[in-house]
Amino acid sequence: MRVLMRRLVLAAFVSLVLLLVPATAALGWPDVGAEDLAPYGLTQADLEGMSEGYTDGTWKPYDQMSRGQFVKMAVEAWDIPLLSPDAPSYADVPRDNAFYPYIEAAAAANLVTGTGGGYFDPFGTLTREQAAAVIARWIARTDGYTLSTYFAASEITALLGGFGDGREVSTSLKQEVTFAIDWQIMLGTADNYLRPHAGLWRIQGAALLVRGAQRAAANGLTANSIVLGMGGATGSFSGDEEDLGFQLAFQEANHSGGIHGRQVTVISYPGAVTTADKVANAKKLIEEDKVFGIVNFGGMPLALALAPYVQQERVPYLFPHTGAGAIHGLRYVFTSFPFYEDECRYMLKYLVNERGHRKLAIAYADNAYGYLFRDALRAEGAALGYEVVSEQAVVDMNPATLAAEVAALRDSGAEAVIMALYVEQAQKLLQEKGAIGWDNVQLVSTGPLTDANTLNVAGGHGEGTIGLNFYPDAATSEEHGIVAFRELMEEYHPGKAVNNYSLYGYVYGKLILAGLEAAGPNVTRERFINAMEELEDWPSGGIMPPVSLSSSNHHAQPWAFVVELREGVLIPLTSWINTVE
Repeated sequence: MRVLMRRLVLAAFVSLVLLLVPATAALGWPDVGAEDLAPYGLTQADLEGMSEGYTDGTWKPYDQMSRGQFVKMAVEAWDIPLLSPDAPSYADVPRDNAFYPYIEAAAAANLVTGTGGGYFDPFGTLTREQAAAVIARWIARTDGYTLSTYFAASEITALLGGFGDGREVSTSLKQEVTFAIDWQIMLGTADNYLRPHAGLWRIQGAALLVRGAQRAAANGLTANSIVLGMGGATGSFSGDEEDLGFQLAFQEANHSGGIHGRQVTVISYPGAVTTADKVANAKKLIEEDKVFGIVNFGGMPLALALAPYVQQERVPYLFPHTGAGAIHGLRYVFTSFPFYEDECRYMLKYLVNERGHRKLAIAYADNAYGYLFRDALRAEGAALGYEVVSEQAVVDMNPATLAAEVAALRDSGAEAVIMALYVEQAQKLLQEKGAIGWDNVQLVSTGPLTDANTLNVAGGHGEGTIGLNFYPDAATSEEHGIVAFRELMEEYHPGKAVNNYSLYGYVYGKLILAGLEAAGPNVTRERFINAMEELEDWPSGGIMPPVSLSSSNHHAQPWAFVVELREGVLIPLTSWINTVE
């Protein structure tokens, strides 16, 4: 996608100083190799989309770039209409100058200001700070930012002060250069210098323009909106309800004016069922729709697939509905409820030490999620003193029957059965248990399966199931955050039943909004992440304990409590427990 984007952005680039070879000539240059391209994140295709090179077969990547040449490249890249007014804006760029329509277009768009005294110096050497200024002005113009008020003086000082020569930036260009630094367009040298007055090679100028286009087109922000990506309806009860909860939080914020005047909007692509399809949708949202971040995209297999990708793309991946500990510790990933490993260890100890069970079995989804619980059950047996008497894998996500699996579990003599399953799988198991009248067994739900609506199947066959619960009951709790949630559900979705899945989405949507608010009006992805990392004792209104995050901890909720389903309601058996202790 990056190559495609660069081609689209740079396809119109034609350098004035180049003498073009015929269009039919083969491209590729002996003076441009991988060692030249790699330091600037460019490819041969990028240069082919920008120029056909010199007639002698070279590209001359290390020739100095002139001011006029850079402006021409920028104007063509950004598709700014050319202008040829009767009266030139600059005395040294008359109408017969080949740069004339490009410089006039850039001047009318307020991208350039000349060198003073009515001159532009089109053949003069372009400096790094001048190139950064042109790009910063274009992004500000396109996205509706006001550079003169974008940064406080202290922010300019801090950002420029991060470089050894930041004080050398021209006073008139400090706001633009600071913007380019903040947006990671101007990166500085390996030894942490900006060298603002140094010239640019042709390859450096191309890299700056490409980077600027990528940042402008890929941040999910405008002056009026913050655009997030979400998976879209799939027919999965839990996933669809979670997404509804996230959007409920965003609707509430938008109704109150948004975040620093921006509305939070969501793009999604419904209908994806397989992990591969969901990954493709996430990549489409990031690479084509250029969203600010992606929200939820839950489930362990999907989260494991997306985590390294978002880290590479430097796009926030916010609170996927999974307890997969393997995605913890990544800068661009924020995780939600207790990790499955911690949950499993705690509940195994509880079954043995508090309930006295010694013969344990498991029914597990035949994927990474189920294997995690199965393997933990195997690993802890010797230390805790229990026997694993049966393991039953469930392959289908929505099985027509589990009669054979339930019969095998019963015949094993299991005293307790762990259900490491998805909603439809678990409900089928509960129905089959009831059908054979198997009552003398302790069922244990895992992860987000511990939900009253999920476990309360017809016939009451889920009664007595225990598990770790992450939130008070969405339908009955009087915690003020949950009362507010129910009132909003009635306002935006009248008559719709509430549940802990939609409550999950709502509280983590509120947490995302808290980070966006704390990041300030000039939010970027990096500022957002930094703001999230500085949240301390964030109050959820009693939905969960206060949340504190840091640069080394993006995990919002290690807390849970043991519950038991009694007469269709989850009754707490313990207070809040920190599962990592």
